[in-house]
Amino acid sequence: MAMSTLAFHLAADEVKPAIRTLFTYVAEYLQQQERSPEKQAVYSKTLLGVRSVKAVEEWVTDNRDILLALDSNEDWLTVVWGQFSEQSDDRFFHGVEPESLAIQLATRWIRGSSYSDLFALSLAEEGSKSWGEKCRNLTEDDIVDFCENTLGFECSLVVAAVVQFLFGESGLNDENSAALTLFQKAFKYGLTDWPSISCYEYGFSDRVLAQRLCDAVRSDGFSDNGFAQAIDSHRERIEESLKDFPGYFESVLAGRVRLQ
Repeated sequence: MAMSTLAFHLAADEVKPAIRTLFTYVAEYLQQQERSPEKQAVYSKTLLGVRSVKAVEEWVTDNRDILLALDSNEDWLTVVWGQFSEQSDDRFFHGVEPESLAIQLATRWIRGSSYSDLFALSLAEEGSKSWGEKCRNLTEDDIVDFCENTLGFECSLVVAAVVQFLFGESGLNDENSAALTLFQKAFKYGLTDWPSISCYEYGFSDRVLAQRLCDAVRSDGFSDNGFAQAIDSHRERIEESLKDFPGYFESVLAGRVRLQ
């Protein structure tokens, strides 16, 4: 496997033996942690470290009935939050004060709150992080990084692992997975409902814009969850709303219309 990697092909000849040795050590470690090839294949799909993925698997097994009964984004966030904290080394979980700020921000994130509102919350709560032997106030960049990278990517891997162990091969196609499907998308994008998520995935990949467009077509009588259905019947309202945003999004709309 080492010889098929880009790193191996780009490495100098004297470095290649070290790459082979590294792969051997990793393979031996994984074999020590989990001997079953079937389990190894399942674990590899999660993109988590083997210790983390085994911990999540055990947690899902122990809490299966509770998880299957959850029916809202905020219920899911509350129940799974402990796993985020345990599996992440991010300083927001372990070095930010007050301790409750992280989940407050995450709750506002899945409600679709703007970054300015999230930063205002941090200011109101006097959010700070350790900085050497001192503390410093959280910045707007800290908030954006926490939401987009820690929540939207790192913690979303934990959610994906929960999906894997709760529903197996059927995944989010399982008939009982509706609430978790919505939560997974809401958590990844920082949006609150299917119409805004659908709009974001349609190509209007800006949280504020996605919600603005959904509000616009709703006020124009649109009620479906799939935003694509609004393009023909509410195009004028969409075009009007896009005037307040970069011209790129007008080109997204034009491109989509041509494809229909």
